[in-house]
Amino acid sequence: MKILSILTIACLVTACGNSSSSQLSAKDKKEMIVKGCMRSAGVDVNKPNDNVSPEQLAEIEKCLSTFGYKF
Repeated sequence: MKILSILTIACLVTACGNSSSSQLSAKDKKEMIVKGCMRSAGVDVNKPNDNVSPEQLAEIEKCLSTFGYKF
């Protein structure tokens, strides 16, 4: 399921079959990637003050690294 989420996000960010995605700003793309990685780790993105476990944080960092973000 996590792999599917990552592939879906990557497809959206690279305008895979959807011309409207290419109109997204860099900030919008980054936000979409971050939220997708958070969801794939099981974090509720609608609760900004929600606690995140170290395991979830590691999963988010791993996901983000697949998109070239370094920590």
